[in-house]
Amino acid sequence: MNLEKIVLKITTAKKVLCVSREEIENAMIDSYSKKNSVGLKLLADTYIGWEVTGRKRGVTEAQARELALENLDFVANVADEHAKSGNLLVGLYNASNDLTGIGPIRKFYRTTLDYRPLEPIKN
Repeated sequence: MNLEKIVLKITTAKKVLCVSREEIENAMIDSYSKKNSVGLKLLADTYIGWEVTGRKRGVTEAQARELALENLDFVANVADEHAKSGNLLVGLYNASNDLTGIGPIRKFYRTTLDYRPLEPIKN
């Protein structure tokens, strides 16, 4: 599915996103391979808008935005691992076991959105 169709599905989604993580991941891989930062930013901004609009009561707009950015950052990590392994499930497994890895797709995502993840809280 191309980027424009994914953005349209997110834009028209109500409570259920109607776009899979895999579709977003593939759009990220495609955006990276084409160095399409404008398309990646559009995808991310649309998803962030959906998260903010549908946030639960008690969740601030800033919290919803940060959660959306974190979600997309994880999907970018999965995209890197998927591209590296050639297998979606292996990519998901590897990304889940290495949350700090920064491959080229994740770096492209972070640079495009000027995203710097929050530092984990240390006890």
